[in-house]
Amino acid sequence: MKGTVLALALLGMACTTRAAAPPAAAAGPTPGTATGLGQDREHPVPVCGTRESYAYVAGTFQCPEGGNPLGGDLQAGHDARKGNVGPHDDPNASTTDYTESHIVDVYSVPCRSGAQQIYVCMYHCPPGRSGLD
Repeated sequence: MKGTVLALALLGMACTTRAAAPPAAAAGPTPGTATGLGQDREHPVPVCGTRESYAYVAGTFQCPEGGNPLGGDLQAGHDARKGNVGPHDDPNASTTDYTESHIVDVYSVPCRSGAQQIYVCMYHCPPGRSGLD
């Protein structure tokens, strides 16, 4: 019985972690810093699919003063999307690899210090994953 309970608890934690946690690359300095991912179209936060995009914007992202007013709510993350801003690789550069030119979405998070723009590319899935799962 204890083994079954432990197995179910571990399975539940694994499922919860997979659904809620963005990839390690997404957890970095906030936009606006010199090294922060998400600060502009050329340096978007790399995630896999819309769910990870919304989870990052609504929960992982931290306002400059700390915290996130969206409280991890995926619908609020969805609603923060303002549209796309084109590909994150410069289409005019002679070395552009168009297989890596993904469309970038911009989100606006209403922080106390003012709205923060976050650039996210949802096409950075590991092999075998489409972002739809």
